[in-house]
Amino acid sequence: MVTIRLPSMLTSYTGGNSIFKLNSVNVKDLLDELDDMFPGIKFRFINELNQIRPHMCIYVNGVQIDEVNYPIRDEDMVFIAQALSGG
Repeated sequence: MVTIRLPSMLTSYTGGNSIFKLNSVNVKDLLDELDDMFPGIKFRFINELNQIRPHMCIYVNGVQIDEVNYPIRDEDMVFIAQALSGG
């Protein structure tokens, strides 16, 4: 199973949970599975063109990825970070 960790800012969508273990073969499938559990959450990470939103960063085993079709395997760790802005 793949472990995914979400930013604490988005735990209001998940009932307060930030870590999940899911079965997926790529990041897109992982986000689809998460969206099945929490409808609408995937749209926070990717846009209508299935591209990672500019203010989101997705890491697989500590390496930032730039496409949602990135393959993942059992025991991989996916971490999603949300950029903060302000002044």
